[in-house]
Amino acid sequence: MSYSNFATTDDVAALLQRDLTASELVWANRLLTQASDVVRRYTRQTLNFVSGDTITLPGNWDNTLVLPQRPIVAVNSLLINGATPTAYSVWKVLDDTLYISTGAYQPDFGVLLWGGNALWGPAGSNSGPQATGATWQGPQAKITINYDHGFDTIPGDITNVTAGLVAMAIASPVGVNEERVGGYQVKYSRSETGAMRLTESDKEVLNYYRKRAMSASVAVQR
Repeated sequence: MSYSNFATTDDVAALLQRDLTASELVWANRLLTQASDVVRRYTRQTLNFVSGDTITLPGNWDNTLVLPQRPIVAVNSLLINGATPTAYSVWKVLDDTLYISTGAYQPDFGVLLWGGNALWGPAGSNSGPQATGATWQGPQAKITINYDHGFDTIPGDITNVTAGLVAMAIASPVGVNEERVGGYQVKYSRSETGAMRLTESDKEVLNYYRKRAMSASVAVQR
């Protein structure tokens, strides 16, 4: 699947504070695709809006499931082992996490997420998620989710990082090994034209959007 670039040639020209020449426009369009891919690889996120993306994740003995792409716009459907949840009929999204509940059992973010009081185990005993309550039925379960995610409009800081990489590549003559313009950096040689590198300041900006590390659940069935 092809995705749109995170910045335009106008964004690049604005950083360079001049109009691009005809040849630079052709080059810039190619570099914008490269720069957008650099950002995607670092963040491990698509970032562009995607409608109806279907994924299958392993379950766990918790009531939470972290979805890989964000922001989550909508969860359209959900299957557990190929079947529509029945007893596990209530699920909601908060940030990049999908929470499941039986309705009476509503762990975590009670008022914020469910609109009621959070109950941890029987009668609010604070005993934690239980296999007989709201869980994703263990790591052997297959959770198939169809959801919409990403940005309709790419945030400005992502656009600035992307355009900055391209502006640096255009501003630097072929043969330069490394050069910086403001917070932007590019490394390339005659044998590797346009090999872009994110600066530490770029990474600080993009860390906000970067996919967080996934960890396996070690909870056991009660």
